[in-house]
Amino acid sequence: MNTSKLHFDNVSDKWEKLEKDSIYYMWSELKQIHMIRNLENSKVLDVGTGIGTMAVQACLHGADEVVGIDVSESMVQKANKSALDAKCSQKSMFTVMDAKKMLFENNRFDIVTCSAVAEIEPELHRVLSEIRRVLKPGGNLYLLLIQNTFFNRVWTKTMMFINKKPEWEPRYRYLRTEDEIVSILPPHMHIIKKYYFGYTAFNPLFAFPFVKKALLPFSLNYLEPALNTFFSVSNMLQRLFANSTFLVIRKDLNERNVQTYRSLSGS
Repeated sequence: MNTSKLHFDNVSDKWEKLEKDSIYYMWSELKQIHMIRNLENSKVLDVGTGIGTMAVQACLHGADEVVGIDVSESMVQKANKSALDAKCSQKSMFTVMDAKKMLFENNRFDIVTCSAVAEIEPELHRVLSEIRRVLKPGGNLYLLLIQNTFFNRVWTKTMMFINKKPEWEPRYRYLRTEDEIVSILPPHMHIIKKYYFGYTAFNPLFAFPFVKKALLPFSLNYLEPALNTFFSVSNMLQRLFANSTFLVIRKDLNERNVQTYRSLSGS
């Protein structure tokens, strides 16, 4: 059995509680949805949907059809319940499927979202190739990437040691940099935008529930935008101190577009 499937089947109850109780998770999903901006009248695929949080938000923000896939049957069951509770089950479908071997036809989706996958999937290049296949020409992949930085690595190892949370372990097994993502992008796909958020200054707040409950909403609404403004003077500073990067990756309309982009970028 696939290790990640077995793992997430076993920890799905804990993961559900973590997402539903965490102000940060709710804020993160909404921030991603708001950065997409063009969900209306679109067909959306959510890869690694988990309990369906991102997919449900896509439904609630105007998508015509949302499909969520995950390797964990237990997670998919919870995603179906989440959609039912949110009254968007008629526009959504969740199914157990390996993202490296999708059963969808070519060019089916306008938008693909993918959160909490890059850090747990050793063969991410195969996932990206499948996403390219099912994404319509001109469509966008929105990939949430937890930064492979010194601060994130130290913080993650420290918290796993202190809290002994087995559900955290696979989430940070394959931290990757933006450059590593670029190196494994399939042909005809390129990054067109980057958004940095979730600065590591927030990390201590996650360790103490009573602090998180009192201060996290203030931090997310005011401190995070202030930090973003401060670090935005340098792309290097943003990459160093941001917890997450939201990459907008476009599938080109045709080969001519690819050649034009490469000539302009000097690649």
